[in-house]
Amino acid sequence: MKIYIFGTGYHYRRILKYMNEDDILALIDNDKEKQNTFINGKKVISPEKANFELCDFVVIFVYFFDDIYKQLIDFGVPKDKILHYKKIGDKIGLTLQIEFENKFYMPDKFLHNNNNVFLGIHEFSRTGVPVAVMNTALLLREMGYNVVMGAMSEGNLVSELKENKLPYVGNLEIFSEDQWRNFVSKFSFVILGTTCVAEFGNAIAYSNIPIIWWLNESNEATYQYYKLPAAQNNIHYYAGGKRVYNIFSRFYPGVKIEELLYFLPDDIVRGNKRRNVKFKFALIAYFEMRKAQDVFITAIEKLPLSLREKAEFIMVGDSSISRYGMELSKKKEHIPQLILLGEVSQTELKNVFDEIDVLVCPSRDDPMPIVVTQAMQHGIPCVVSNQVGQAEYINHMENGIVVEAGNADALAEAMRYCMENPEKILLMGEASKRIFQENFSENRMREKLRDIIDSVYNAEGCI
Repeated sequence: MKIYIFGTGYHYRRILKYMNEDDILALIDNDKEKQNTFINGKKVISPEKANFELCDFVVIFVYFFDDIYKQLIDFGVPKDKILHYKKIGDKIGLTLQIEFENKFYMPDKFLHNNNNVFLGIHEFSRTGVPVAVMNTALLLREMGYNVVMGAMSEGNLVSELKENKLPYVGNLEIFSEDQWRNFVSKFSFVILGTTCVAEFGNAIAYSNIPIIWWLNESNEATYQYYKLPAAQNNIHYYAGGKRVYNIFSRFYPGVKIEELLYFLPDDIVRGNKRRNVKFKFALIAYFEMRKAQDVFITAIEKLPLSLREKAEFIMVGDSSISRYGMELSKKKEHIPQLILLGEVSQTELKNVFDEIDVLVCPSRDDPMPIVVTQAMQHGIPCVVSNQVGQAEYINHMENGIVVEAGNADALAEAMRYCMENPEKILLMGEASKRIFQENFSENRMREKLRDIIDSVYNAEGCI
């Protein structure tokens, strides 16, 4: 089989490892700076120089592909020779395999008993749900299960899966539904995180394999876009907090759902003694409007200069991935106290928590952000908006501070209070540890998982 690959960016880089390089005639890219160069030993050419009669398929490695599809049609490429990368699995003979310690294994060769658990998520990114599911996989392994993780698309969390010696399937989206169903048939039960795996979940839903579907979104648009399977005996829905529970019940009235909060592994945490010359605030989040980094920056600007100069305002996250982030990063030019750290691993994040005085989470909508719980675990006081899930556990000014979402004036006042009352916020941070211990501890999750697994196997119609 001979193919052209159109597009040499992110999607090409993450999926190349599954492909036979001898099948690739050349790479095609509209970027003139890439043309006539070599990537992974393959020449990059312009579409005008491709001889499409030589290939069996042209595979488009660009997520939004309509313009390129039209471009290929204009070049006379038959429609049945044009493939989007998500549809290549069966067409070019890709087989779903498990990756472990840089080797690929067929599922039958890797899974040796009946105690296998598959945990599927939308992407391997260093964001809340993937990290929470990774922690759950590690706990299940400790409890005696053979765990395999999977994601519709691969990302930078893979390095931490490898570090933890967790087997995984990195790009489920390129395989067919038949391969998905055959794959999960090898497992005792499946845990799915988020509504965003709805395509995968619907494909495997009508089986007798127990599915624990752990939902973690609370925005209406998500439930409108991703349709979940109808209620049936093998599917058991769980909500990552009351905000998730309430919106699910609105969209699926009468369908049973229970609450299941994530946990954080037991950890050595810092003491409560401040040691910073400058007061350090941090906002740790993916750069998007929902996370309200713009409100944080506006609040900084509202602080008196005399206070601002005594502080550092740290933003953790890759600001280059969106126009929103790139525009906000320009604010650093006139706010010298603003520090952009970029994206960090979970190990590096512990160092951030060890240095900061207060975590700020001003999100416009955030069901249960993991960084807030991590801060509480470390005894760091949190300033959160009233649209953040942990707000329901906070007694305002006792074990945290709650402000109105989108209100930069209120956020600025809260940060001013923290700077002017350092001893009080130390006590507030210590009090926040109890929120973690009572709701997000490893022991609580271990007991909850045992109860859930027992109930799943006792459900009528499940094996």
